[in-house]
Amino acid sequence: MTVSLRPFSSIDLKQHIAWAEAIEARQYMSRIFPKRFDGSFNENNAHFRWYVIVYNNADVGSVWLEKQNLDEDIIQLGIFIGSEDLLGKGIGRKAIEKAVLESMSTMPAMKVRLNVRKNNKRAQACYEACGFKIVSQDIKTNDDGERIEFYTMEKEIPNNLLQVTA
Repeated sequence: MTVSLRPFSSIDLKQHIAWAEAIEARQYMSRIFPKRFDGSFNENNAHFRWYVIVYNNADVGSVWLEKQNLDEDIIQLGIFIGSEDLLGKGIGRKAIEKAVLESMSTMPAMKVRLNVRKNNKRAQACYEACGFKIVSQDIKTNDDGERIEFYTMEKEIPNNLLQVTA
């Protein structure tokens, strides 16, 4: 199995939205874009790094890491694979590892954080396999009144990664 990443660009946006629709991502995720994505594609965006996940030479999903505040030592993770047939194969785990490694040189951090819905057991298993631990739980109420229970999970960035990027 070969998993690699390439930078996300404007030509990927249509496919990204199609992937999200194909897996009905809104039932698993509150957002399918980095928070600070404003529709423009500036490779030097200081707030996020966004990648297309490539599996055996085919584009299959997207992963991003972002900082809400540039001076914080935490990066937020977002990811999805755009085909149900590809879930459970370790693609997400490898993509997360690669995305964290690639982003450290331009967006150093001490921790990676994510939110995952309590009912998304498959994603939780992937994150746990990557070394994430549940650090809190909460409930979010959408604009339509839907209550969504979620966990916040975190992972420490290994010191050897921090040393490589310093």
